[in-house]
Amino acid sequence: RPPVATPAYPCARPPLHPPLAALRGFDRRLLLVFVPLLALDRAAMVVRWAQLLEAAGSKVSWRIAARIHLSATFLGSLLPAGVGADATRAYLVANETSNGGAAVASVAVDRALGLLALVVLGVIGTALWSHGGEGGDDRVAFLLLATVGLGLIGLAWSDRILRRVVPNRWRGSRVARPV
Repeated sequence: RPPVATPAYPCARPPLHPPLAALRGFDRRLLLVFVPLLALDRAAMVVRWAQLLEAAGSKVSWRIAARIHLSATFLGSLLPAGVGADATRAYLVANETSNGGAAVASVAVDRALGLLALVVLGVIGTALWSHGGEGGDDRVAFLLLATVGLGLIGLAWSDRILRRVVPNRWRGSRVARPV
């Protein structure tokens, strides 16, 4: 029987039966599907981030971008909330290129693109899940899809829209100058 003063006792001796039972019941053939999909996912993430770095003015090789991204992803899995991965990527790119602003900007835009992708997938999932339900569910799903669709169109055309909306007298001022 553990003493009352040791709340970490379950962590010191975790029960191994449930994870081992799950491993025994795992179909190993699924690894033939999972591993290539995971490699494709990581490659797409590296390519997206390397293109963001290039657009921000920090040209790094694909090899260095992959090394930094994958190392930061590993470190981020060890630190809370994934913030460690973002901080590590920004720090390593800043050291590699001596362009800290572009490094932080690329990480921030990459995070925003990831959030946008989650929203789009959530809306699509909601639309597919509610299809075939009552009429109210279909209307909500349609409104969500329309809102996200219009938002994405607006995002794609935001530079042109802002040029028409921002007054000419602001264009050279600190208000309209990009950060």
